[in-house]
Amino acid sequence: MMDTENSSKKLLRQYGILAGFIAGMFGILIAVIVLSRSSWQNGLKTAVTQVLEEEEPGQWIVGNYVRINAPVSLSAACFETRRKDNGARGYVLMMRIETAYGPFPAVFVSGEKADARFVGISGLHGRVRTLIGNGSGDAKIIYWVKRIPDILKNAEGPVQNDLGVGK
Repeated sequence: MMDTENSSKKLLRQYGILAGFIAGMFGILIAVIVLSRSSWQNGLKTAVTQVLEEEEPGQWIVGNYVRINAPVSLSAACFETRRKDNGARGYVLMMRIETAYGPFPAVFVSGEKADARFVGISGLHGRVRTLIGNGSGDAKIIYWVKRIPDILKNAEGPVQNDLGVGK
């Protein structure tokens, strides 16, 4: 009887150590995700800015990250934007869309009047960019252009205020 009690206690202790180890790993994982969020947002902001500068040089200022309360937010990022010439405010969205060449991050600009248009695809240059073209005839791009006003209705507003767009 005494031997069974000792082996049960030993087994419980081992399970406790294993459970503690798993909980610790989850804690570390959550901490890394939370701490890397701003770095991730800054990287997306840089990619969006590069597309806007390549396609429409000197016309846009990209502002703060805007959180979207919709399922599409898992494959999209939204930022405030402002035109340099007239100060018109709007949004720029980067969304993962499927193309004949695989998934690519497409960039769309939308004004305050809920009009949206395709700007370009991040990371594409040269021949592949020429093959994809401006996307005006692509059904997937047309679909997202029509959906963007509805997506922006679920935008919460800026998360941080580091460029002065929301001031």
